[in-house]
Amino acid sequence: MKIVYPIYWLTASMTFCGYAEEESVPADNPYQDYSLKAAKEVDTSGWECKACSSDGQWQGSAALGAGYSDNGGSTRFNNWVPTHSDVGAVGTLSADLGQVNDDGEYTRFEVEDLGLKRFRIGTELGDYDGVRASLYYSQSPYYWNDDSLSAYRGDGTTLTEGDLRTFDKESIREKIQIGLKYTPPSPWQPYADMTFEQKEGTYSYYDNRVPGVGSVPGYIHKPLSHETLNTAVGVSYLEEDWLIDAAYRASVFRNDNQALYFGPASDPFADARAYEPDNEFHQVAVSGNYRMDRQTIDGRVLWQESTSDGGLNVFPGSPNQKAKFDGKVNTVQVDAGYSNRLTSKAALKVRADYRDRDDRSDKDAVIGQTRPTTDRTRSGLEVVGDYRYNRSWKIQGGYDYRYRSREEADRKRTNESTLYLSTRYKPVDDWSAGAKVSWQDRDGSSWRNDSANSPNLRQYYLADRERLELRGDIRYQLNDSTQLSAAAWYGDEDYPTPDIGRSSGKDYGYDATVDYQHDENTVGYAYLNYQQIESKQQSANSNSPDFSRYTSELTDEAVVVGVGANRNNLMDKRLDIGLDYSYSYGKGKTSTTSNADFDYPDNRSQGHRLEVNGTYRVDDRQSIKLNIRYENYDEDDYLFAADEASLGRVNQDYDGYFGMVSWEYKY
Repeated sequence: MKIVYPIYWLTASMTFCGYAEEESVPADNPYQDYSLKAAKEVDTSGWECKACSSDGQWQGSAALGAGYSDNGGSTRFNNWVPTHSDVGAVGTLSADLGQVNDDGEYTRFEVEDLGLKRFRIGTELGDYDGVRASLYYSQSPYYWNDDSLSAYRGDGTTLTEGDLRTFDKESIREKIQIGLKYTPPSPWQPYADMTFEQKEGTYSYYDNRVPGVGSVPGYIHKPLSHETLNTAVGVSYLEEDWLIDAAYRASVFRNDNQALYFGPASDPFADARAYEPDNEFHQVAVSGNYRMDRQTIDGRVLWQESTSDGGLNVFPGSPNQKAKFDGKVNTVQVDAGYSNRLTSKAALKVRADYRDRDDRSDKDAVIGQTRPTTDRTRSGLEVVGDYRYNRSWKIQGGYDYRYRSREEADRKRTNESTLYLSTRYKPVDDWSAGAKVSWQDRDGSSWRNDSANSPNLRQYYLADRERLELRGDIRYQLNDSTQLSAAAWYGDEDYPTPDIGRSSGKDYGYDATVDYQHDENTVGYAYLNYQQIESKQQSANSNSPDFSRYTSELTDEAVVVGVGANRNNLMDKRLDIGLDYSYSYGKGKTSTTSNADFDYPDNRSQGHRLEVNGTYRVDDRQSIKLNIRYENYDEDDYLFAADEASLGRVNQDYDGYFGMVSWEYKY
């Protein structure tokens, strides 16, 4: 006999029904106990899966909104509320409409926040048992500030010196996504996706001289315009116990600009900075998975090629031997995994990977210089064991080994080993706890010590390192309404022979959360996050005969506190309201033993965010919604504050407001 359990899932507006089957215990099983023998046959009459139907009518909702926004004089607020103007009225349109027929054909239209500068619009159509296609267009801006200063003027990529003026440091990303998938009632599953992205805006270069002012920090604004095309084509073959996938992926980047020229009006080409060169990425990958009872094997093989094409003739006076730099890097990667449920209590997992990067780029594009190759080799092995001591207690231990080879680096080879042990205790009671301890050790080959600039420098990612990390968490169900949870971590790393470079570091913190649910209509929460990161750096003055060694200590800390609540079905189940508030604070401190133990001024930032939401249901189809947002933010970086005359107002300090009322109609 088979017991049949139904599984229901919802896609778009159509409900599909499926079955999961479980074999009942055979009658002749010698290990049956009395309870199984005495059990009655399961009544499945109420589990019958009925055929799904659809009338083909359009379903969904549409909403029109009108409101007002004031960014407080800082475009940073517009990262949260991306309106078209700093102050003024706002209007939006959102919709999500779909239609499904009995034969599986469907159509969907989606519009999200049309009227703001960050919006999305698109459509999907096809057959759930056949071809499905999608087309989406989205736009997303990002803002730094609009008060930075630049002493250069000009259209495009040729700038000339002038007086200091503000410029908007921002970017906008436009994206077109096209998807095609074929899902026939067979093991074969072909697919194809393409995304075209265009990015425009203004970034900035830092310069240590400002024309007409002198040797002070300044900005050179950098016009931005480039496109990226990402594609993926592949096919999967799925069977009950195994699957295989073959795919081709490509990315093509094209920059509309090759170089930024700037100088006096008499010679605007006196200086130049390079833009990112055109480049391409191509990858072919084959992956698979096979399951045998309690064992699983998976693997992947991929080959990829990255090319770069940068013109060199755009830089006047450059000692070039070639008109352009041809960059090419080929990479082969293989990884595989094996897992085995050894017994009902024990399991074993093994994973290995290998990656080889072959640099075939030009080495002699510049006269008198030979560029070193940047070949890389990486391999690793991870072994993990799980043991469930009983229903409440589980233990896991593992070993992870990583090997790196960098032929051009000051240290060609590094070896990194990590041992860890974790446990979780979850009794039948209303609490659970977990803990993890890990130890990591890194060493490597001898140092080359042939660098003329700093023969004693030890880069932190190559240097010997020992790291200890502790983690723990606990959850407690205080009562039927309240759950408490907390987590903490501590990491301590030491670089035994730093010479010049990083010598030690610490990072620690904790998270605490309270979740409250009075009933199905009333929920609340509160949380506290704290993190502190410390590091110590050994430095030296290369212009001093004895190097004048000194030590710098850096400390960064961040705190986030938040509370929120939601109350639904007020006023005869017509009104829902919600509130969310958060406070964040960050501070950075730097001190040094040079210059009589000088302490630099602290860098600081803090912010308050408040959001209120409300929904009033006029009837079964119509709703009125309210959204209010407020943000207060200020920061103080002493480097920017000391040079506002030449850099502009980089530090932000503002109060931003936003409010909107929208009308939603359900079809």
